[in-house]
Amino acid sequence: MSNAKFTPGPWRRDYIPPFWVRSLHDLIATIDKTGFSIDESSANANLIAAAPELYEALESILEIGKRDMSNPKY
Repeated sequence: MSNAKFTPGPWRRDYIPPFWVRSLHDLIATIDKTGFSIDESSANANLIAAAPELYEALESILEIGKRDMSNPKY
């Protein structure tokens, strides 16, 4: 990763509401169901827990784009 400024992954979530997203040593987020269904809260917790992996995937895509843009045939 580049100069990312967040708690390194992996992040995991608890499966009993309120949903907690945690790294190995830190609490990242607490998602309760206030204003949302259990399914929506669960989906939000999944998305937050996936953030470090999503960030890595986006960085990989950017690297591929930079490499391809430097290729004269493109």
